[in-house]
Amino acid sequence: MTENTGRPPGADDEDARGEPPAEPSFTELISQPANPSTPAPPSPLIEPVLPPPAIQPPPALLHPSSPAIVPPAGPPVPRVEDIPTEAMPVMRELAPTEAMPAAEVPSDAATELLRAPSPPGVGDAPIDGDVDGDALDAVFGEQNFREYEPESLLVSPTPPPAPGVTADAPQASRLDRTQRTLLWVAGSLAAILVLIGLFFLGTRIPEWTAAEPEPEPTVEPIPEPEPEPEPDPLEGVPDGVPLPAGEWEWSLLRGGECLEPWVSPWEEQFTVVDCAEPHAAQLILRQEFPEAPAEYPGPEALAAPLSLICSSPDVLDFTAAAAYDDIQIQTAYPVTAEEWDEGYRDFFCFISRAGGEPLEGNLSLVSPVVGGDEGAGN
Repeated sequence: MTENTGRPPGADDEDARGEPPAEPSFTELISQPANPSTPAPPSPLIEPVLPPPAIQPPPALLHPSSPAIVPPAGPPVPRVEDIPTEAMPVMRELAPTEAMPAAEVPSDAATELLRAPSPPGVGDAPIDGDVDGDALDAVFGEQNFREYEPESLLVSPTPPPAPGVTADAPQASRLDRTQRTLLWVAGSLAAILVLIGLFFLGTRIPEWTAAEPEPEPTVEPIPEPEPEPEPDPLEGVPDGVPLPAGEWEWSLLRGGECLEPWVSPWEEQFTVVDCAEPHAAQLILRQEFPEAPAEYPGPEALAAPLSLICSSPDVLDFTAAAAYDDIQIQTAYPVTAEEWDEGYRDFFCFISRAGGEPLEGNLSLVSPVVGGDEGAGN
């Protein structure tokens, strides 16, 4: 038993044939296995036709493409194939160029204002009719056109001189400027010379106005009085006798003088007393060294023979000296080479008592040196 659906027979076939198939849902797409994609054949390399080279920045270098990443299994996704690339040259060598002469362009010469033709309908010309030939000649006649010779753009025409100004005016202006400069320089030099002259004049004014210096009074040197000659200490003393009592230089002693007090044979001054009075010492002999050498022999060589000479019985009165048991002999002589070179060649023999007791009377047997000897040394 068939169920009548109210549709005519053959309607299902028509629906099956006429209706388009329904599109699969998202769930059906995911559940279907992925069809293996067949890689498209690589397109043939077509060398691009480049325009003529021009000066432009070089194209950026393209990095080599990385391998394609295979997406996970899923719905078919259109695959983008990597197109092979090729490194292009940065810049091609430019073709040599040649400098061309500049085109001559006519300069802006003076132009002539032309009267524009009257529009149609103005004046005597008919609106729809032909234009009168006299009107065309008046507009485009040869008398309305002028021919000019072409001139270079680099040379500008010299403007005509202004009325009343001659061509020599710039030169005269330059001459006036030069003359003014020279005048300024000359004036400056003259001013400097004047200042220099005033400076030197100012330095001379004090000399001209200064009063003459008064002559200084000459002071006559006061003549110094001539020093009075020192009195001769030996004046009035006869030769060949001992010096009288008094203070005497050691170099003036003659021999035989009795001395009081007594210190040493090397004193600079001695006090002479009368031998009849008690005295501490006596100079019994003053004599020059026998056979004195020219060069200083030394103090030891000079002192060696003096003990025998001074104690000789021809010098000392042993009879008078026998009253004393402590008689001592002391000598003096030149002790430096300087004294020897100056002429001091004498020696002196002094006697005294070792205990310091005084002596009485004259103990010398030798006559005194005649007149003394100031050149003898101590």
